[in-house]
Amino acid sequence: ELPDDLIEINEEQHFDLLQKISSGHYVFSDLTSSDPKPSPYHEMNIKKKKWEDNRTLEQKRIDFLWTLRPLTRRQFKLALLENGLLDLIEQRINAIEDQQMRTRIQIEYTESVNFERKSESVLYMATLLGLNEEQFDEMWIYAMTL
Repeated sequence: ELPDDLIEINEEQHFDLLQKISSGHYVFSDLTSSDPKPSPYHEMNIKKKKWEDNRTLEQKRIDFLWTLRPLTRRQFKLALLENGLLDLIEQRINAIEDQQMRTRIQIEYTESVNFERKSESVLYMATLLGLNEEQFDEMWIYAMTL
């Protein structure tokens, strides 16, 4: 026996529904559909008929940081130059009081082929420059285009 709530559809409707499902839409029991799923992190709230991203701000931040590709030395230094920070970073590195830390950051700055957004040395350099996360992220995103 078939359930009482089945809805008969024709071949064209069947094709349309399959196409919607394969392109990320959610099809509701009344055969209406949602907009496409905005991201892999969204889940459908069936009662509200709405996609929701239930990640915490911290989870969103972590996921965002994973989208930031490493910068080449050229990209990193050009971004600093274009933001008027190239001379400043070198001055601030040279002014680090702790000799071991100064040497470590100098090595990281002068010898790195790539710069990882989440690396301790890059985070330290951002602090030296007095940039907050949002400012540093904007600079990083721009640098990825260079």
